[in-house]
Amino acid sequence: QGNINIKKITSISLSLVAASSLMASDSLSSALKESSVSGQIRSFYINRDHAGIVESARDGLAIGGHVKVTTGTVNGLSATVALYTSNAVDSNNLFEDDYAKTLFGEGGDSYSILGEANLKYVRDDFDITTGKMKLNTPLVGADDARMVPNLFQGTVAHYKGIKNTVLAAAHVTAIADGSFSNAYGGDAELAITSGYGMDTGSTGKFVNMGSHALGTGNDTDGVSAVAVIYTGIANTKVQVWDYKAHDILNAVYAQVDTKVGNISLSAQYLGESEIGSELAGNVDANYYGVKAGTSFGNTKAYVAYSTTGDDANGKVITTWGGIPAFTQGMVTRHMFQADVDATKVVAVHNLKDQGMPATLAVYHAKFDMGANNGYSANNTAKETGFDFKYNVEKNFQLRLRANYARDFKAGLDWDEYRVIANYSF
Repeated sequence: QGNINIKKITSISLSLVAASSLMASDSLSSALKESSVSGQIRSFYINRDHAGIVESARDGLAIGGHVKVTTGTVNGLSATVALYTSNAVDSNNLFEDDYAKTLFGEGGDSYSILGEANLKYVRDDFDITTGKMKLNTPLVGADDARMVPNLFQGTVAHYKGIKNTVLAAAHVTAIADGSFSNAYGGDAELAITSGYGMDTGSTGKFVNMGSHALGTGNDTDGVSAVAVIYTGIANTKVQVWDYKAHDILNAVYAQVDTKVGNISLSAQYLGESEIGSELAGNVDANYYGVKAGTSFGNTKAYVAYSTTGDDANGKVITTWGGIPAFTQGMVTRHMFQADVDATKVVAVHNLKDQGMPATLAVYHAKFDMGANNGYSANNTAKETGFDFKYNVEKNFQLRLRANYARDFKAGLDWDEYRVIANYSF
C-alpha cells in the first residue's frame, strides 16, 4: 500500500505543478512554441525457414515507427506524447507462408498505441517523470527488436547531485508488450526466461505488471526499483539495481565494466528470490556472466561466458523485457534458463577503410542445456549470425541481419533473414 500512496502523491504533486505552471497563457504559448517533434519511420521484412521437427516458412513485411512531441519547459515542467504503429504490408497473403507474427499485433493485424504520455519535472540535479513512457533498465526494458518496443506506465526519478553518481528510483504499474512478444505465445517456460510473460494477449495495450508476468488473475502492486550507478573510478562503471516485483520476487542485478589499456573487462550477477504471496512459487535463481574484449585496427572483438548452475529451479524469471545478458543470441535467449552454460564470441569490423560508412558484426553462441533444464534437457543449442549496418546518410540506416539456429530445441533448426530500414527525424 505504501508504494501506491507514493505513486498517488507523486502524480498529484506533478499535476498541481502542471496546473500552476500552465495557468498563465503566456507560459502555455511559450511551451507550445518551443515544442519539438521527433520519431522514426521503420520498415521491417523478416523471413524464416524451419527444418527438423518443424517444417515451415514464415515471412512478413511491416511499415511503421513512432512520432513523438515534447513541449518546451515551463518552470521545469514539460510534457511528452508519442504514437507507435505497425502496419502490415504483407502478413500471410502475398507470400503464402505463415505470417511472421513478431512484426504485428494479435492475429497478424496492424495496430497503433499511444505509448508515451507523461509529465517530466526537472530542477537542478533532480528529475522525475510520471505517466506512460519507454524505459531501458536491466530488468524492465523496451527490447526494441521488431516494430514496436515494450512501453510502460509508472514513475521514474533520478538524482545526480553526488559527484560521479546517479541515484535512480522507479515504480512501474503496467506494461504494453511490443510486437516481439508474439514470439512466445503458448510456451511459458520459454517466455518467462526470454523477457516476456505468460499473458499472451497484451500486445499493444497496457496491463498490470503481475498479470502480464504470470497470467490473468495475478494482479500485483507492480515493480519497484532503486539503483546506484557510479563512475568515480577511472575507466570503470559500477551499477547495482534492486527490483521488487511485489508478491512475486526480489531481484538484485550488479554489473562492473572496466578498461585496462586495450582490454575491456565486464562482470555481471543476477539473483532472484520469492517474496510476499510468492505468486511464482519458489524462486531461487543465480546467474553469473563475464566478458573480455579488445580491439585491433578497425575491428573489435569479445568473448563471453555465463552460467545458471545446475539447480532445476534456477531459471531467471525476466518477464518485463529486460535482457542484460552478455551471452544472448539474436534470437536464442536460453542463458537465463535453469542448468545452462553459455558462451558467445563476437567480432565487429568497421568498413570505413573500404570506403563504406558501415559495420559488419559476426557472432557464434552456444548454450549447453543440462539434465535439469526445463525446456530442452541434455541439449546443446547453437546460433550463428551476422549484422550488417549501412549508414546511407546521417538519419537513414539500412540493416541486414541473419541468424542460423541449430537445435534451438532438440531437433529444431532455422535460417532467418531480416531487412530493416530506419529513418530517424
